[in-house]
Amino acid sequence: MKNTLKRSSALLMAAATMIGVCSCTNPPTEKFVENVVKERIGEPAHCVSVEKKEDGIYYGFLCDNRELYFDVVAFENTAGVEGYWEQVRYAEAVREYYGKGVMSAVESCSCHVDNPHANLGEDILFYVDSKEDALEVARTIGACNKIVSDQLKYTPDEDLTRSIIMNYRFQIIPAKLKDKRFSNLETNDYVYVLNGYDTETDAFLIIKEMIPNNWK
Repeated sequence: MKNTLKRSSALLMAAATMIGVCSCTNPPTEKFVENVVKERIGEPAHCVSVEKKEDGIYYGFLCDNRELYFDVVAFENTAGVEGYWEQVRYAEAVREYYGKGVMSAVESCSCHVDNPHANLGEDILFYVDSKEDALEVARTIGACNKIVSDQLKYTPDEDLTRSIIMNYRFQIIPAKLKDKRFSNLETNDYVYVLNGYDTETDAFLIIKEMIPNNWK
């Protein structure tokens, strides 16, 4: 069983999607950006469009083996250093690709609630108040992992919890704390990230570790 409790902050996760600076003063070439994607992603993809917008240059990529489209955005440095830095938006596209199936499973779980706290970001939220709740959430996690395991066909050597690949985050919070506003650090104590492997049984054991209790 892979332990998928993540304690990195949302800021660090966002930073992980950002690629190193291109030292050239001109915008990165398509070939340069294709090499960035090849090094970072693992799934074969090619550039199909380039569009200059107000906030940066958007390189549109289409995966070679499925209809998955994502952007790489080159932003011009503004800190007195010439060049560009690139942000690969592959993970956002992957989450959207599996989003319909994941949300169908999530919304069938009675423990799922709309996320009421802005500082929890876009994490999917569950409140757990009993062993029965934990088992229901565990079944949902097992079903969601089965759905996203399809991603391993395209990036078989990748960790799906990496923010550059997928990083589908669930918040599993004790119901008694539902009215508490959390800091990012505190909420990370209750984070589960889909990895494509954990079963319902694995997930239940993780929830027990996450929320100490007397469940058998």
